Amino acid sequence: MNNNELYYLNFRFINNQHLTKMKKTTIVLVLFISSIFAIHAQTVVEPTEKMALLQVLVTSIDGIPSAGDKVSFINTADSVAYSGVSGKDGRFNILVPKGTSYNINVTVVGKDTLIRKNLQIPSEPEYITINYTFKYEPPRTIRLDRVFFDTNKSTLKPESKTMLQDLYEFLSAKPTINIEIAGHTDNVGGAAFNLKLSQDRANAVKTYLINKGIAANRLTPKGYGLTRPIDTNDTPEGRAKNRRTEVYIIEKVTTN
Repeated sequence: MNNNELYYLNFRFINNQHLTKMKKTTIVLVLFISSIFAIHAQTVVEPTEKMALLQVLVTSIDGIPSAGDKVSFINTADSVAYSGVSGKDGRFNILVPKGTSYNINVTVVGKDTLIRKNLQIPSEPEYITINYTFKYEPPRTIRLDRVFFDTNKSTLKPESKTMLQDLYEFLSAKPTINIEIAGHTDNVGGAAFNLKLSQDRANAVKTYLINKGIAANRLTPKGYGLTRPIDTNDTPEGRAKNRRTEVYIIEKVTTN
């Protein structure tokens, strides 16, 4: 478990008969859990007899509000997901059914990471508001394991578009993040060939993102060829793992 992440959970119960009166009981839960990643306009929502109001705040480890993070509360009873995306202030509000528990995921470039299991929402008849705050940083390396190219070419296969769209949405939601697009190959074909191939493939991903509207100065394509294997090149399975495209978060820029 990683001690870099703090979670705060605050329950507020409002009497159903007297909405202006709050019970004085407050429960604060602090949890340390492991790390894990379209900004939507927030609407005014209120708790109901059957639905609790979650007021979610997402921040960096330093406490700076984090925009563009998709957080999902998965009902453990029926697997229905209730999702929201943090705004510029790091906040969003969402209604979830009372009287059950939820697993909490953060989605980064199409990949869900479990950040907490079994968040219990009380079933009391009162109107319930829960202030849920957590601190986290997105992963520094994101493997684009659903981005594929034609053999020995830099032509993106059609099935790559879903994950590239996820990457585009991630970058759109987080305009303060710059990335390196890293191309890697196996050792078939020689060092010079693979270095050029990996660079061309990284360039292809950059071109896709620019065409979608991401600024070119936020994207640094770099080919590493066969120099950074993550598995053996002696088996087909190992070579397949070494042929990959990754994203490295290399800089956070300040926007006015």
